[in-house]
Amino acid sequence: MGHVVGFVSDLHGSGDQYEKLVRHVISNLSIRTLILGGDLAPRYEDCEHDFVANQYRFFRGRFVEYMRRIKEARSDLNIFAISGNHDCHINDDVLGEHPDLYSFINELRAKIDDEFEIFGYSFCPISTHVIKDRERFDLTECPIEYARIYNRIMRGVALKGGESKRTRDWTKFWLEEMTLDPNEFREISIQLHLADPIVTKDPSRTVYVMHAPPYGTHLDQNFGGGHYGSIAERLFIEKHHPLLVLSGHFHDTVQASGSFMDRIGSTVCLGTGNQRRELPFIEVDLCKPQEAKRIML
Repeated sequence: MGHVVGFVSDLHGSGDQYEKLVRHVISNLSIRTLILGGDLAPRYEDCEHDFVANQYRFFRGRFVEYMRRIKEARSDLNIFAISGNHDCHINDDVLGEHPDLYSFINELRAKIDDEFEIFGYSFCPISTHVIKDRERFDLTECPIEYARIYNRIMRGVALKGGESKRTRDWTKFWLEEMTLDPNEFREISIQLHLADPIVTKDPSRTVYVMHAPPYGTHLDQNFGGGHYGSIAERLFIEKHHPLLVLSGHFHDTVQASGSFMDRIGSTVCLGTGNQRRELPFIEVDLCKPQEAKRIML
C-alpha cells in the first residue's frame, strides 16, 4: 500500500457529519492524509440573518475543535482544507490561524510527502447561488468546440437567477443581452488562474483539490440533466494530465450519474456527491487512484 488519502466535501457545518468524520479518521489508521474539499461552514440558508458572523464563530469554535480532536488522536495525520463557494472569503484569515492542526491551501501548493504534492482551488464557475465570493467566469478564450456549451450554461444560469431572484444585477445584464463575451473578463477567469506556474508545476505527482468538478463527467451533474462543471478545469486536465482531481460542489451528482469516479485521459477524477444525510468518504491510494472507493458513514 502507498499513501492513502481520505477526502470529504460539502459538510456545511453539519455536526452529525463532522462527528462521523472524526470517529472514522481516528479509527482508520491506514489513512495518512485527510483532505477537506470546501463548503465547510453552515450555509446561507441555515443562518440567513447572521450568516458571516455565524460562519466566523463556526471556524473559530466547532471547526477547530473537530480538527483538534483528530490531531490529538492522530498526530501523524496530515490535514489539508480549502474553502467552497458557500464559505465566505472574509473568514479566510480565520481558517489560516491553526497551521498546527491543518494546512489551509486555498490557491496554494503544499507537500503531502516526499513523493506527492497538493494544490487547492476554491473558485467555481458562475452559478445561481447567492454567495459570489468564490465565483469566477470560467473561460477567457473559449475553444470553438465548447462555444455553444459555454453559452448554453451561462444563459441557463442567467435565466435561473432571474426566475429565483437569488442573484445580483449581473443576471439582469445577461437576460437583456443574452450573449457573453468571455474576453471582457480576461482578468478574472478560472482558465487564467489555472495557467499560473504554481498550478501547472509537476502535475503528474500533484493532487488537485478543486471544489467544483471538471465539465462533462460523472461529477458535475444534477437531476435536472446536463453538465455544469468547469470547462476550464477540463481543458487544464486534458493538457497537463494531473495525477488526481478531487471535487465536491454538486450534491446529487453521484446519484444522478451513478458513479463517483471518472477519467479524463489518464487522470482519475473523484467526487463526493454529499447529499447531507450519510457522509460520503472517499479513500484513495495515491499509487493506485483508479482503485479508489467511496464509503458511506
